[in-house]
Amino acid sequence: MKKKFLIFLFVLSCVVLTNFVYAYQIEDYLKIDNIDDLENAYLVNHGAKSRIELSPEENKELSLLIQSHKDHAYGVTPVAEAIRLDDYTGGIFIHYDSSFSSWIHGHAAIGYGIGTIEIMNYKETVKQYFGGRINEWYGHKTGGFFTMQGADKADNKAAADNAVAKYGTGYWIISEDSFGGYTCSGLVAVSWEEAGFGLGGRTASPGIIEKNSKTRLMFLWPGE
Repeated sequence: MKKKFLIFLFVLSCVVLTNFVYAYQIEDYLKIDNIDDLENAYLVNHGAKSRIELSPEENKELSLLIQSHKDHAYGVTPVAEAIRLDDYTGGIFIHYDSSFSSWIHGHAAIGYGIGTIEIMNYKETVKQYFGGRINEWYGHKTGGFFTMQGADKADNKAAADNAVAKYGTGYWIISEDSFGGYTCSGLVAVSWEEAGFGLGGRTASPGIIEKNSKTRLMFLWPGE
Protein backbone atom coordinates (compact mmCIF):
# COMPACT_ATOMS: atom_id res chain seq x y z
CA MET A 1 0.00 0.00 0.00
CA LYS A 2 2.81 2.36 0.96
CA LYS A 3 4.61 1.53 -2.29
CA LYS A 4 1.52 2.36 -4.36
CA PHE A 5 1.11 5.64 -2.49
CA LEU A 6 4.73 6.61 -3.18
CA ILE A 7 4.30 5.81 -6.87
CA PHE A 8 1.17 7.98 -6.91
CA LEU A 9 3.06 10.89 -5.34
CA PHE A 10 5.88 10.49 -7.86
CA VAL A 11 3.49 10.59 -10.84
CA LEU A 12 1.63 13.54 -9.36
CA SER A 13 4.86 15.48 -8.82
CA CYS A 14 5.87 14.83 -12.44
CA VAL A 15 2.56 16.20 -13.70
CA VAL A 16 2.80 19.30 -11.50
CA LEU A 17 6.43 19.88 -12.51
CA THR A 18 5.62 19.47 -16.22
CA ASN A 19 2.81 22.01 -16.02
CA PHE A 20 5.03 24.43 -14.11
CA VAL A 21 7.83 24.18 -16.68
CA TYR A 22 5.35 24.63 -19.55
CA ALA A 23 3.89 27.78 -17.98
CA TYR A 24 7.35 29.14 -17.25
CA GLN A 25 8.43 28.64 -20.85
CA ILE A 26 5.34 30.41 -22.20
CA GLU A 27 6.14 33.42 -20.04
CA ASP A 28 9.79 33.27 -21.00
CA TYR A 29 9.48 33.25 -24.81
CA LEU A 30 9.68 37.05 -25.07
CA LYS A 31 12.97 37.01 -23.16
CA ILE A 32 14.62 35.09 -26.00
CA ASP A 33 16.87 37.47 -27.95
CA ASN A 34 16.60 35.92 -31.41
CA ILE A 35 13.20 35.58 -33.10
CA ASP A 36 14.24 32.36 -34.85
CA ASP A 37 15.23 30.91 -31.48
CA LEU A 38 11.84 31.93 -30.12
CA GLU A 39 10.06 30.07 -32.91
CA ASN A 40 12.28 27.00 -32.55
CA ALA A 41 11.73 26.92 -28.78
CA TYR A 42 7.98 27.12 -29.27
CA LEU A 43 8.00 24.31 -31.86
CA VAL A 44 10.11 22.05 -29.64
CA ASN A 45 7.95 22.81 -26.64
CA HIS A 46 4.88 21.72 -28.60
CA GLY A 47 6.44 18.66 -30.21
CA ALA A 48 6.38 20.10 -33.73
CA LYS A 49 8.98 20.37 -36.47
CA SER A 50 7.22 23.10 -38.47
CA ARG A 51 4.32 25.55 -38.31
CA ILE A 52 1.96 23.23 -40.18
CA GLU A 53 2.28 20.65 -37.39
CA LEU A 54 0.94 23.10 -34.79
CA SER A 55 -2.77 23.33 -34.02
CA PRO A 56 -4.64 26.45 -35.18
CA GLU A 57 -4.66 27.76 -31.60
CA GLU A 58 -0.91 27.18 -31.20
CA ASN A 59 -0.23 28.83 -34.57
CA LYS A 60 -2.18 31.90 -33.54
CA GLU A 61 -0.35 32.06 -30.22
CA LEU A 62 3.01 31.82 -31.99
CA SER A 63 2.04 34.59 -34.43
CA LEU A 64 1.16 36.84 -31.50
CA LEU A 65 4.43 35.99 -29.75
CA ILE A 66 6.40 36.77 -32.92
CA GLN A 67 4.70 40.16 -33.30
CA SER A 68 5.21 40.89 -29.61
CA HIS A 69 8.90 40.07 -30.00
CA LYS A 70 9.13 42.49 -32.95
CA ASP A 71 7.43 45.13 -30.82
CA HIS A 72 9.97 44.52 -28.02
CA ALA A 73 6.97 44.01 -25.75
CA TYR A 74 7.05 42.50 -22.26
CA GLY A 75 3.69 40.85 -22.83
CA VAL A 76 1.66 39.56 -25.75
CA THR A 77 0.78 42.42 -28.11
CA PRO A 78 -2.96 42.51 -28.86
CA VAL A 79 -4.02 42.73 -32.50
CA ALA A 80 -7.26 43.99 -34.02
CA GLU A 81 -10.20 41.75 -34.79
CA ALA A 82 -10.36 40.57 -38.39
CA ILE A 83 -12.22 43.02 -40.62
CA ARG A 84 -13.04 43.23 -44.31
CA LEU A 85 -11.09 45.92 -46.18
CA ASP A 86 -12.03 48.02 -49.20
CA ASP A 87 -8.50 47.78 -50.55
CA TYR A 88 -5.88 45.09 -49.85
CA THR A 89 -3.23 46.52 -52.19
CA GLY A 90 0.26 45.64 -51.01
CA GLY A 91 -0.97 43.71 -48.00
CA ILE A 92 0.58 40.31 -47.28
CA PHE A 93 -1.57 37.22 -46.84
CA ILE A 94 -0.09 34.26 -44.94
CA HIS A 95 -1.44 30.97 -43.61
CA TYR A 96 0.01 27.69 -42.33
CA ASP A 97 -2.99 25.39 -42.72
CA SER A 98 -1.77 21.83 -42.97
CA SER A 99 -4.73 20.66 -45.06
CA PHE A 100 -2.84 21.81 -48.13
CA SER A 101 -0.17 19.12 -48.16
CA SER A 102 1.77 20.65 -51.08
CA TRP A 103 2.42 23.79 -49.03
CA ILE A 104 4.78 22.36 -46.45
CA HIS A 105 5.87 25.82 -45.32
CA GLY A 106 2.48 27.52 -45.56
CA HIS A 107 1.22 29.85 -48.28
CA ALA A 108 1.48 33.57 -49.07
CA ALA A 109 -0.02 36.13 -51.43
CA ILE A 110 0.02 39.88 -52.02
CA GLY A 111 -3.08 42.02 -52.09
CA TYR A 112 -4.26 43.94 -55.16
CA GLY A 113 -7.44 45.99 -54.88
CA ILE A 114 -10.18 43.72 -53.52
CA GLY A 115 -8.30 40.56 -54.47
CA THR A 116 -4.90 38.91 -54.41
CA ILE A 117 -2.03 38.12 -56.73
CA GLU A 118 -0.53 34.71 -56.05
CA ILE A 119 0.81 31.51 -57.46
CA MET A 120 -1.22 28.65 -56.06
CA ASN A 121 1.04 25.66 -56.69
CA TYR A 122 3.70 24.21 -58.97
CA LYS A 123 1.13 23.55 -61.71
CA GLU A 124 -0.06 27.16 -61.81
CA THR A 125 1.27 30.54 -62.93
CA VAL A 126 1.05 33.95 -61.26
CA LYS A 127 -2.59 35.07 -61.44
CA GLN A 128 -4.98 37.58 -59.95
CA TYR A 129 -7.87 36.35 -57.80
CA PHE A 130 -10.94 38.30 -56.71
CA GLY A 131 -13.71 38.27 -54.07
CA GLY A 132 -14.20 34.53 -53.73
CA ARG A 133 -10.51 34.06 -53.00
CA ILE A 134 -10.64 36.70 -50.27
CA ASN A 135 -13.40 34.69 -48.61
CA GLU A 136 -11.16 31.63 -48.69
CA TRP A 137 -8.39 33.54 -46.96
CA TYR A 138 -10.74 34.62 -44.17
CA GLY A 139 -11.68 30.98 -43.78
CA HIS A 140 -8.18 29.99 -42.72
CA LYS A 141 -7.51 29.25 -39.06
CA THR A 142 -3.79 30.09 -39.06
CA GLY A 143 -1.71 33.07 -40.12
CA GLY A 144 -3.13 36.48 -40.86
CA PHE A 145 -3.01 39.73 -42.79
CA PHE A 146 0.24 41.72 -42.61
CA THR A 147 1.28 45.21 -43.69
CA MET A 148 4.69 46.66 -44.43
CA GLN A 149 5.90 49.06 -41.76
CA GLY A 150 7.05 52.38 -43.15
CA ALA A 151 5.30 51.85 -46.48
CA ASP A 152 2.90 54.47 -47.79
CA LYS A 153 0.12 54.12 -50.35
CA ALA A 154 2.53 54.59 -53.25
CA ASP A 155 4.86 51.89 -51.88
CA ASN A 156 1.97 49.45 -51.51
CA LYS A 157 0.85 50.12 -55.07
CA ALA A 158 4.40 49.73 -56.37
CA ALA A 159 4.77 46.33 -54.69
CA ALA A 160 1.42 45.15 -56.03
CA ASP A 161 2.24 46.44 -59.51
CA ASN A 162 5.52 44.53 -59.39
CA ALA A 163 3.52 41.38 -58.73
CA VAL A 164 1.13 42.22 -61.58
CA ALA A 165 4.12 42.49 -63.91
CA LYS A 166 4.83 38.82 -63.18
CA TYR A 167 1.48 37.55 -64.50
CA GLY A 168 1.89 34.24 -66.26
CA THR A 169 5.23 33.41 -64.64
CA GLY A 170 5.48 29.80 -63.53
CA TYR A 171 6.36 28.18 -60.24
CA TRP A 172 9.96 27.83 -59.12
CA ILE A 173 10.90 24.57 -57.44
CA ILE A 174 13.67 25.55 -55.04
CA SER A 175 15.48 22.23 -55.34
CA GLU A 176 16.11 22.92 -59.03
CA ASP A 177 19.12 24.97 -60.09
CA SER A 178 17.44 26.88 -62.92
CA PHE A 179 15.19 29.87 -62.30
CA GLY A 180 11.72 28.95 -63.49
CA GLY A 181 9.58 31.48 -61.67
CA TYR A 182 8.52 32.06 -58.06
CA THR A 183 7.28 30.25 -55.01
CA CYS A 184 4.16 31.75 -53.44
CA SER A 185 6.13 33.63 -50.79
CA GLY A 186 9.03 34.33 -53.14
CA LEU A 187 6.61 36.26 -55.35
CA VAL A 188 5.58 38.40 -52.37
CA ALA A 189 9.15 38.96 -51.18
CA VAL A 190 10.56 39.88 -54.61
CA SER A 191 7.62 42.21 -55.39
CA TRP A 192 8.25 44.11 -52.17
CA GLU A 193 12.01 43.99 -52.62
CA GLU A 194 11.63 45.68 -56.00
CA ALA A 195 9.64 48.39 -54.20
CA GLY A 196 12.56 48.98 -51.83
CA PHE A 197 11.61 46.74 -48.88
CA GLY A 198 13.73 43.62 -48.50
CA LEU A 199 11.95 40.50 -47.27
CA GLY A 200 14.47 37.78 -48.03
CA GLY A 201 14.28 37.45 -51.81
CA ARG A 202 12.73 34.66 -53.83
CA THR A 203 13.77 31.93 -51.37
CA ALA A 204 11.80 33.53 -48.53
CA SER A 205 9.19 31.31 -46.89
CA PRO A 206 5.94 32.59 -45.35
CA GLY A 207 7.56 32.19 -41.94
CA ILE A 208 10.58 34.28 -42.94
CA ILE A 209 8.27 37.04 -44.16
CA GLU A 210 6.24 36.94 -40.94
CA LYS A 211 9.36 37.13 -38.76
CA ASN A 212 10.87 40.01 -40.75
CA SER A 213 11.03 43.17 -38.65
CA LYS A 214 9.45 45.18 -41.49
CA THR A 215 6.15 43.30 -41.49
CA ARG A 216 3.37 43.83 -38.97
CA LEU A 217 0.50 41.51 -38.13
CA MET A 218 -2.74 43.48 -38.47
CA PHE A 219 -5.18 40.68 -37.70
CA LEU A 220 -5.40 36.90 -37.55
CA TRP A 221 -7.61 34.97 -39.95
CA PRO A 222 -10.87 34.21 -38.15
CA GLY A 223 -11.59 30.84 -39.77
CA GLU A 224 -15.01 31.95 -40.98
